[in-house]
Amino acid sequence: MERFQRDYSGCRFNYAFPRRSALLEPFAEFDVSHMMGFVNIGDLAAQLSRPEMRNAIETLWRVNEMNLEVQKISADGQARMEQMGFPSFSAGVGGAVPFDEYSDFLRGTLDSMVDMYENRDFIERFIEERIEFTVDRIRASAKANEHLKDIKWGHLILHKGMDGFMNEEQYKNLYWKHLQMMINEITSAGFKCYVYTEGPYTSRLDHLTEVDQNMVVYHFEQVDLALAKKKLGDMACIAGGFPAWLVEQGTKQQVIDEVRRVLDICAPGGGYIFEGGYSFGQAPIENVAAMFETVLEYGKY
Repeated sequence: MERFQRDYSGCRFNYAFPRRSALLEPFAEFDVSHMMGFVNIGDLAAQLSRPEMRNAIETLWRVNEMNLEVQKISADGQARMEQMGFPSFSAGVGGAVPFDEYSDFLRGTLDSMVDMYENRDFIERFIEERIEFTVDRIRASAKANEHLKDIKWGHLILHKGMDGFMNEEQYKNLYWKHLQMMINEITSAGFKCYVYTEGPYTSRLDHLTEVDQNMVVYHFEQVDLALAKKKLGDMACIAGGFPAWLVEQGTKQQVIDEVRRVLDICAPGGGYIFEGGYSFGQAPIENVAAMFETVLEYGKY
């Protein structure tokens, strides 16, 4: 922890990168800490020219080429979906809640849970420093995308704010405080904000009302839909809430009945976007077809 506090970037290179992928293991020996005042080009060149580092860099070039090709294929597919009438929530603006960065990429789920009780000051220091960088990045991304003519979207995916992982005080001060700042930064720039919550989220609904009205879509994986509709229906759109596991494991009739139940709760008054709570995986075609057909037939206003 002491090394991390002194040198966040160095820790990412020397510890986080090598643990994330065998390809990045050479970065464990990449050390520029002594170059803070004077950049020794020869030393830097020597480190980057080590055979294992050269191999990693050349492989990363190929990975980038593959990634660019995947992005092109994805963009073409998205364009076809939009032509078919399915809306896109793709966005050039977004970011990670600082606590999620801390938990996902630095400490892990179990250690970050322990840290909320045993190393709270360390978490607070990290997230308060990180939120400044995150907000600056959102502002820069919003400015770079302000030319878009259609509805402009910001996209936030939440990992660790769900019910049961944090108590109310922890959620308010270690999570919601910064998530709210990010949402408001996105919406104040004129972007709609699509917030994808993971896990159960019923106990957080009151907090989710504390944002600009008519600027946010909240996607839920698990939530009390009736309560979500009651608390959020007049100020935000609701999406998701449909149990995707049912499409994979249930019968056709169960899928139809659940679609109708979800729409009965969420559709009145508008403001609901039907989505699965998460991806459908290896769902039977007949169940997927039944889901879409029921939405198209029963979900009309």
